[in-house]
Amino acid sequence: MKNANWEDLPLLLTPTTIWSLFKGVIGRDNVYAWFKRPDFPAVKAGKRLIVSRDAFKKWLEQNNVA
Repeated sequence: MKNANWEDLPLLLTPTTIWSLFKGVIGRDNVYAWFKRPDFPAVKAGKRLIVSRDAFKKWLEQNNVA
């Protein structure tokens, strides 16, 4: 992942936002696959998939992705 200051990221992240953080490392399809995992802390808001910044960071750490 690019060097990102977590505090500078939006509070709610979309698959596109996450993909842009990992661009060149993880493909877009893989990011969407994360959002479909039952253990991934995403929610659907209307037609949009979102995850909170802090929940995403915690999920990365717990799954040894970061």
